[in-house]
Amino acid sequence: MLFGEKETFAIEAESQPTLWSAFCGRMQIWCQGVSLGDYSDPYCVLYAGHWRDLGERLPALWKPEFAEMSDLELLEAFEWIIYGCRNGELAVGDEDDESLDDWNEDEFRAYYPHSILTNWGEQFDNTGLCFIVCTPEQQVRILTRALPPGRGLALETTLSEVQYAIDDYLSWFEKQAASTTFTGLPESYKNLVRSIEDFEYIKGRFFADDDLLVSWFFWGLWRLGETTHIEGAPDRPAWNVLASFAEIDRGVRHRVSAPSDSGEIPLERLESSVAVAEENGDYLYLDSVDGYSVWVYLHDSGEVCKVADSFDEWLSTAIRTESRKPADDS
Repeated sequence: MLFGEKETFAIEAESQPTLWSAFCGRMQIWCQGVSLGDYSDPYCVLYAGHWRDLGERLPALWKPEFAEMSDLELLEAFEWIIYGCRNGELAVGDEDDESLDDWNEDEFRAYYPHSILTNWGEQFDNTGLCFIVCTPEQQVRILTRALPPGRGLALETTLSEVQYAIDDYLSWFEKQAASTTFTGLPESYKNLVRSIEDFEYIKGRFFADDDLLVSWFFWGLWRLGETTHIEGAPDRPAWNVLASFAEIDRGVRHRVSAPSDSGEIPLERLESSVAVAEENGDYLYLDSVDGYSVWVYLHDSGEVCKVADSFDEWLSTAIRTESRKPADDS
């Protein structure tokens, strides 16, 4: 989604909600056709508070002394007073560094509101330090050393363009948050996932009326958000994989519901369900419409079956094994 215009000012964002938060995805900003931020970095934190605060304080982000300063002088002042940097490099060392004697807390408090993007999410980690001012004529300038060669040290737009993009983004953000946050997940499931370092095989029921336990491959928190590809459907996070099967069932099997021993289950229920584990291509999932009861999706037939009325009930007969740590890539 693009909020604003790339040639003036825009916020570009894509929601990639996790089970615990709707506030994850991709983001970058645009000004005068130049982007800041790494849009290829997925599942970064998307903040609303930083942007709301910026929209409110931006009209007052100006000091008379700025009028007499060049872009470089102003950028160097921000870098030094806020972050202790000289020429874009950290200059302040440990507590014994004599350069700390030049640091002024009052100046820091006055200048800090001009800092933007730093610590606003992983997507801006490699952007470098960025600062913003708004002139009495409502011209907004973004100062940074991260611009392409030949673009100088500043990008310029108007206060109205920035505020329009921020308002549009915040409106979208609130709708995303309201529609994708799973507030009712059982605490027993949340506690289980938090205790799994990467994945864990847990022996548990496959059918409600069968005492036979099968080894379910339970995903840890990271794996729940890992991109899963099902042929014939868009990539989705693992916990939302049943939405892919529902899409295929509509298009290939021409179904509007999934057969089950409890009657026909609308495919919309699969789309709002939470897959938690996998066994030989079949999925154990929590049905958010049915109080997060426990079900199994059979991928070969597209049928579903209810296993337990609650995750606590399912877990009471399950046998845990050792949780596995993520592989060391070094």
